Amino acid sequence: MERRESGSEKIQSFLDLGCGNGLLTHILNSEGHPGEGMDMRKRKIWSLYGASTHLEQNTFIPSEDAIFSSKPDWVIGNHSDELTPWIPFITSRSSYDMKYCVIPCCAYDFYVKFSKREGSLSLYRSYLNFVREVGEVCGFRVEQDILRIPSTKKVCQIGRVRTYRREESSQIDILRLKYLNSRPCPPIPPLPPKKAKLTQECESTIFQPRDLQAVRNCSKQPKELQMEVVSLVTSNLLARGVVCVGDEWNRGGKMCVREIAELLPREKLTKLKNEHGGLQTLLKNQHQIFSVHGGVIRLRDWREEGLGKNSDLFKTKLCWFYANHPQGCPLEVEKCPYAHGDTDTRPRPKYSSVSVSNAK
Repeated sequence: MERRESGSEKIQSFLDLGCGNGLLTHILNSEGHPGEGMDMRKRKIWSLYGASTHLEQNTFIPSEDAIFSSKPDWVIGNHSDELTPWIPFITSRSSYDMKYCVIPCCAYDFYVKFSKREGSLSLYRSYLNFVREVGEVCGFRVEQDILRIPSTKKVCQIGRVRTYRREESSQIDILRLKYLNSRPCPPIPPLPPKKAKLTQECESTIFQPRDLQAVRNCSKQPKELQMEVVSLVTSNLLARGVVCVGDEWNRGGKMCVREIAELLPREKLTKLKNEHGGLQTLLKNQHQIFSVHGGVIRLRDWREEGLGKNSDLFKTKLCWFYANHPQGCPLEVEKCPYAHGDTDTRPRPKYSSVSVSNAK
């Protein structure tokens, strides 16, 4: 639409700040748009996109003097958290022709968390008004729309038209800096001796990026602990099972998370609680074995669901039930989505790239 309105055939370039899993960058690159995605943490899925998708692990530190030196046509902040208010600010001073698009999510001011509600408005609505205000102070006519995406935070703000002439840029610079200096700053910590000469203003207006957070979804727990929990839960579920007439396979009973927690030694339960979700997350990770709904755990019955023979992952993992259930797997070998022994195992596919249609 932008090219049609301007009468230009030039493909727009972009910078996707805080790109996360890199899917948006992958789609734009696949559609021919030059640009890159940047995030402080690399994701495993990045390696699946291929060389044509440009992703960089890097930490962007914003400041009143920062600019986007690559001069992209568009700067994108899709749930970019701490960087969200900085994107219109830095876009404005980087180039008169540069535009931005942000989808605000977690509420952050320039240097601290945003917490100022406006009257009876929700924090989210107050934050949207703040981000819009930043764009307007920086000289943009801010447009707003609601996207059709599976998220509760789907309001998009776009700055593509300036409210001032190019020759008035120096005046906007003064207003922009004055506004930045009026925003809240973090508490000033005691200065160590070597920094005694730093002024309060200098010390308090340094942007602090978040620390890289370790993965905490129980997947990094020792395999021995994971398998010990699996063995404990499956044996108790099987002991509660009742074999029905006409169905010789014991599908086990059911247990709630609290019951299972009471069976675990305290030190191991504490170790699991240090992870997000704890015991329930560990059991959910064992998707092949357990069905977890509403805090109730059952053995999964693959007669009622399956991967499908056309799945790329069909027969690439060993069947836990074939190897561990007292009565084996309830499915015949050709119908089970998992391998019944090493001779039934297919090699896991290696992807050189991911198509846009598959990525969606």
